[in-house]
Formats: sequence, C-alpha cells, structure tokens
Amino acid sequence: MENKVQLELTVQELQALVDMTAIAGSVLQTPNVLSELERPLPHEALAQKIYALSAETDPGSGVQFNEEVQGYLETNDFLETGLPTLAIVEFRSEIFWDELVEELSARDIAMTMGDDFFEMSDEERVEIMEQKCKHYGDEFQEFGLARLWIDETVLDEMPNFDEVEIEGETEAEAEGEAETETETETEAEAEPEE
Repeated sequence: MENKVQLELTVQELQALVDMTAIAGSVLQTPNVLSELERPLPHEALAQKIYALSAETDPGSGVQFNEEVQGYLETNDFLETGLPTLAIVEFRSEIFWDELVEELSARDIAMTMGDDFFEMSDEERVEIMEQKCKHYGDEFQEFGLARLWIDETVLDEMPNFDEVEIEGETEAEAEGEAETETETETEAEAEPEE
C-alpha cells in the first residue's frame, strides 16, 4: 500500500506549482531526455493531478481539460505569455551562450596547447580557461554571432593520416601491398595441383 501525503496550498501556491510543473514538463519533453526514460513517465500522471486540481480551483489558472486528448493541457494564452515560457526562453538562451563560450574556449586550448594543458596545475588550468571564456564572453556580449564564421579550410589543413610514413613507405602503400599479397595467396590456394 502506497503512503499518501496531503498538502494544503493557497490558490497562489497552486498557481506557482502549475508554473513549476509546466517548466519541468518542458524539460522532460526534450528528445534526448525522453529517449533515456521509460514511458509512461510517473511525472505525467502527477502533472495531470496538479492541472486537474488547478482547473477545478481556478478556471483562469492557465490549464483546461482538452476533449481531444482526454487530459489537461496548458491554454494558448498560458503558453504564450505565462511565466514558464518566459523562464524557459531565458534559460535556454543563457545555456546556449554559456555552452558556446566553454566549447570554443576548450577547442582553442586543445588546438594551441594540446597535452601541455593537462600537465599544468589546477590553478593554472582554471586561469587559462577563465581567460579564454572571458575573451569569447566579451565578444558575444558586444557583437553576438556577427563575427563568428565557419572556416571550411581548417579541414584541408588537418594531417592526412593515410600519408603517415611507416618505415619509408606510406600507410596507404603498406595497406595496398598487404591487399596485393593477400590476393596473390588466395589465387595460389585456388589453383589446382598438377
């Protein structure tokens, strides 16, 4: 038998719970999150309980029963102007810039310092990372993405591992000779004995 908990809420607190439920639901609907979770989620049933209580208590709460899906959904007005949408949009924007700054900083450090970076002390690594992050943070704060370009020539400058020399011959040549030897051996095995 499951233990049950009773919770007393004011109408304002219930509205705040609806807002929090909508925000959590938006995060859980992220494709990568859904792929890792088993359906149906217990959170969905809980959200329906909260939405049902809110709709019955306050018709203007931003949720209503939808006949088509036979469940409670956020209203269009709530989705367009409610606190959850504002919070999610701002959160995604902040996460986008933070991730972009960190990824570009890490890339630059890897390209310019390589393994030397990991041989430094923790304090030195943090200081270098912070300097790089500040550089990109200031850039995007002032110019956004206006000065960010894709340099397609970088791939052309990367080393071609097929041309790495192996004892005087390239890897591609070595692989070609190995294939030729294998084919010769196979043909010899296939020839009938006289």
